[in-house]
Amino acid sequence: MKSFFLRWYAAFVEALWCMLLGLRSSFRNGLWWRSACLCTVVLVFWAWFYWHFARQIFITIGAISFIGTYGALVLGFVQGGGGGGVPAMGGIGAGLVQFLLYAAAVATVLYVFVFAFLVLTTIRLPSNRLFIDRSADAVARHYRDMPAPEPRTVGRTTLKQYALLVGSLFIPILSGWVLLLLAVYLNVRLVYGSAVRRVYGKTPGPLPLHDHVPPLLMLGVLTVIAVLVPVLNLLLPAVMCTSVLHLVRRGPQWNSPPAPVAVSSASPPNPAPARTWSASDSTTPTSEPTRPR
Repeated sequence: MKSFFLRWYAAFVEALWCMLLGLRSSFRNGLWWRSACLCTVVLVFWAWFYWHFARQIFITIGAISFIGTYGALVLGFVQGGGGGGVPAMGGIGAGLVQFLLYAAAVATVLYVFVFAFLVLTTIRLPSNRLFIDRSADAVARHYRDMPAPEPRTVGRTTLKQYALLVGSLFIPILSGWVLLLLAVYLNVRLVYGSAVRRVYGKTPGPLPLHDHVPPLLMLGVLTVIAVLVPVLNLLLPAVMCTSVLHLVRRGPQWNSPPAPVAVSSASPPNPAPARTWSASDSTTPTSEPTRPR
């Protein structure tokens, strides 16, 4: 369990570092103003869409959150009852209020997430065509003297992994999390293929994806959060491309085990014997060396 959390913590740190490097690279080759123009149009469109169809969106998201919260209540993931000292009718009322608060919290999260996801997906669609080449040139400047790292493994999704993914979609609470993570992951995953081709050229086999899945997922989460940050969200098309390119350029070093410390098997040298003091040391004068004149 400890190694699992350490692995995902290292993936988060790598994704955050690549995003900061990508933010720095997005100010080159005219990426920032092209990105700002595209994001302004996309944000205005989806803000208008949310305003124009607010009623339909509220009803849909409210129904999804109500059903999801009720399923969590039935399965025991959330507590819907009142306190132990509350009378029967008061306990029912307190449980209903608590249930409605849970549903309202889930609806708020879904409302914000759907907006961020729609903006991010719309931004990502033209990114490979409009930004990937300029982003590759901007990122390559930081790695002029460094060859492209060799991938350690090649990702192959097995039948067992497909079965686990499909099976998780039928579990009431887990299916929602899986769908959210897939939605977050696919945006950066579709940029990853173009980034790998810019760094390695045409790969004859599958993409070297296995070592990059955890940081890609963390990078997807960070980009969804960045949609809600003013000014930063205007640079997202460029930052998304440059961040993935930095991740590919840096290679799988984020998951490399620390180098073992070399310990010599030879025994240490014997220390010099301690000098004993005698009475002659204090009485015998020491002769000073003669200095040349």
